[in-house]
Amino acid sequence: MVMEYSKEVMENFLHPKNMGEIKNPDGIGEVGNPLCGDIMWLYIKVDKKKNIISDIKFQTFG
Repeated sequence: MVMEYSKEVMENFLHPKNMGEIKNPDGIGEVGNPLCGDIMWLYIKVDKKKNIISDIKFQTFG
């Protein structure tokens, strides 16, 4: 059986948004599986005057 991915799925796979690391983030989250080595980091930057998230990025490994 051959599965074809939609154009939207392929676009997100080839050109992921918000991927990377934020220098001097206001918050960092980490989740992973020590048995297989998978890990994901989530970085946020907060605009404290507006009380909103001004930037968010992620990194995944494994």
